[in-house]
Amino acid sequence: MHRNQSPAGDLPLGFSMALAQNGPAMTAFAALDQIAREEIIARAKMARSKAEMREIVSSIAGTPPLV
Repeated sequence: MHRNQSPAGDLPLGFSMALAQNGPAMTAFAALDQIAREEIIARAKMARSKAEMREIVSSIAGTPPLV
């Protein structure tokens, strides 16, 4: 496992943490098809800051980023 991956698999650790803090985004992410999830995961892997990761997660459910 790479240092920035969660034990859950291909999810980057920061993405997993941000997703866990945003219930609506977690629900929306789980409802996406595999291709859409993979596209979001690819964006998350390229995130360079916590703020950018929160923006990605918030965009899943269309909610404002948590601060």
